[in-house]
Amino acid sequence: MATRLAHLTDVHLGPLPKLRFWDWNVKRTLGYANWRLRRHRVHRPEVVDLLLADLQRQRADHVLVSGDLTNIGLPEEHRAAARWLERLGPPEHVSVVPGNHDVYTRLISDPGIRSWYAYFHVDTARDVAFPYVYDVGNITVIGLNSAVLTMPGNASGRIGRAQCERLAEALKEAADRQQFRLVMLHHPPLPGLTSSRRALRDADALMETLAEGPADLVIHGHNHRFMQNAIELEDRKIPVIGAASCSVPAPGRHEDGASYHIYHISGHSDDGWHVTLERRGLAADGRAVVRLSEFELGGVAQRRLAEG
Repeated sequence: MATRLAHLTDVHLGPLPKLRFWDWNVKRTLGYANWRLRRHRVHRPEVVDLLLADLQRQRADHVLVSGDLTNIGLPEEHRAAARWLERLGPPEHVSVVPGNHDVYTRLISDPGIRSWYAYFHVDTARDVAFPYVYDVGNITVIGLNSAVLTMPGNASGRIGRAQCERLAEALKEAADRQQFRLVMLHHPPLPGLTSSRRALRDADALMETLAEGPADLVIHGHNHRFMQNAIELEDRKIPVIGAASCSVPAPGRHEDGASYHIYHISGHSDDGWHVTLERRGLAADGRAVVRLSEFELGGVAQRRLAEG
């Protein structure tokens, strides 16, 4: 029997709350201006609602959210995002990692992101440590935090040595238990998948850790596009899959239309895992959510399906 995992990313929930005097800084000022001038048209709550209604009909066993729930990291945005996460399900059913738009202050001390702790599978700030490890049956979800404070105009990320070391330990421990190892982060984990100002600064080190583990599947967001890449090993490939934003009403120059992913994972480490990816997103008329494509991961040719 397959386990069904849903993956959403880059929700960018709006509208923005009213900013107070102490909320302003240079980076938030630029982000606020960008939202008012452009991004409020790009990311639409009604599109998110359409995808969420479809997701609820799919009866996924667990939902994975890879960051950028907010726009300029305001505490009230975080609290609104926590209420939205409650619509997805309880923390036992949902796992979250932050994105660069969610982190405009120190992660642990931020008063708003405290409302997300349960979705990091911890109780208090003292317990917050990435990567976290959470089991969904015979699948181990390992959540990395690539979101760090950056200068205005910079959306890059970093994992850091400590997270890489803990990731290596988590992958080994999960392998010893014969678990399927799924790693989630916000930024694309491989070099060259985005511009330098938006890239993961230590992608080479992370890729080496993922290959040594090895991981079975790596998922990410950030680029607002469906992306299919892989880490090449001697005997197999580790799929690296990026999802589009789930709030974009129509494809644009830099973005795909809204969609989300469902992974059907079955099998066992002794006999090999079988993974199928189903992409679901907006139909051409933007009024319904349909199956966009479905294909097996691991070298099997992609099989396009008709909309509907």
